[in-house]
Amino acid sequence: MRPALLSPLYAIRSYREDLAEFDTHTRVLLISVLVNSIGTGLILPFIVIYFEESVGIAYTLIGIALGIRGAFDLTFKLVGGYTTDRIGRKPTLVAGILCMITSYFLYIMASDFIGLVIGVIVQGIGIGLFWPSTLSMVDDLVSEEMKDRGYAIERVARVAGQGLGIALGGFIAVYSYTLLFQLNIAFTTLFLLLVLWKLPETKPDTIEDDESGLRHIIDSIKDPRLTWFAIINIMFAFMLSQLFNIIPPYLNDHLDVSNFLIGNIFLINAALITWFQMQVTDRVEQTRQLRAFKAGFLLWIGASLLLFVAVPGLIALICSVLALVLISFATMVYQPPSITFVSQLAPDGKIGAYTSLYSVSYSLGFMIGPAVGGWFLDTAYPSSLWLIIAIMAIITLAGLQLYDKWLITET
Repeated sequence: MRPALLSPLYAIRSYREDLAEFDTHTRVLLISVLVNSIGTGLILPFIVIYFEESVGIAYTLIGIALGIRGAFDLTFKLVGGYTTDRIGRKPTLVAGILCMITSYFLYIMASDFIGLVIGVIVQGIGIGLFWPSTLSMVDDLVSEEMKDRGYAIERVARVAGQGLGIALGGFIAVYSYTLLFQLNIAFTTLFLLLVLWKLPETKPDTIEDDESGLRHIIDSIKDPRLTWFAIINIMFAFMLSQLFNIIPPYLNDHLDVSNFLIGNIFLINAALITWFQMQVTDRVEQTRQLRAFKAGFLLWIGASLLLFVAVPGLIALICSVLALVLISFATMVYQPPSITFVSQLAPDGKIGAYTSLYSVSYSLGFMIGPAVGGWFLDTAYPSSLWLIIAIMAIITLAGLQLYDKWLITET
């Protein structure tokens, strides 16, 4: 594989050989994800800063609103898993995209906490419908032996798009937050058009309607292999929720890092993932998935401690860049194999139910994480959040070790 340097655009071109291994519909889906992620990246690191600076909502209340979004995201991931298996991948995905577009209009119009809550509810519904359908579509289109690479390429497309959006957003945020939302709407609308015109329904014919539905959700919850992993995943998602929701305002308010520098710091994060994701995936494929998950939590421990010791000035920049590097590699070794791990647990015809429960565990982490992080930002000692996260990661790492041993005895 050719090196991707630090330019996301160059990195995307360097993956042409990898994309050639997939069929046309898979490539269209990956391009669609890239387009959507550019729009998402425009607002991702700045949305909390915008509502605190421009609308005047306290960080604690913003965190609560993001927690409400997580609650609706959680609920509608269950709904999305049901409709993905019963109605189809494409209609569920289209409904999710329409909800997300609507939410961005609502954000522009929001002038108080209630307006923010209405926006996050609609966005939460959209995200909940989006993820089970997208992951199931990737699973349908990619062969069994290519699943790790398929999910990794999907992640590269998503992160490369976010990197482009963040870089552009860091520049635009200096002048207009509203323009960020408007451009996000434009990119998400283009994503919708690509899905409508270029992607077919991928739900396998072997999935009969009368065998799909809520019973699959119940069966997935009863699978102890999945439920225990979901608990571990909640902890990872709790930590990951701080990345775009809490770290940017923490750097901005408490370490005196400008929005422009924040955009560039997160661009480094995106460039690293774009550069190394496939190489990391190749290494992970040669080892046990549980070992990769453990490495992800170890990297989070290091990143949290770096943020804990950071103080304003040059040290803040050094620590934040190093922390983002560690978080980048943590997500690289954890996320793609975790999706494959869940898909391997799923019986035939129940991939939507299993991926929806997997997505629900992420939603729980993202529901709790911003609320807790937002509260810490409003306290006198916001840096203590990172020490607590490091302790949580150590405890989860111990639990993951026990889970690994239990799986070995079960098999």
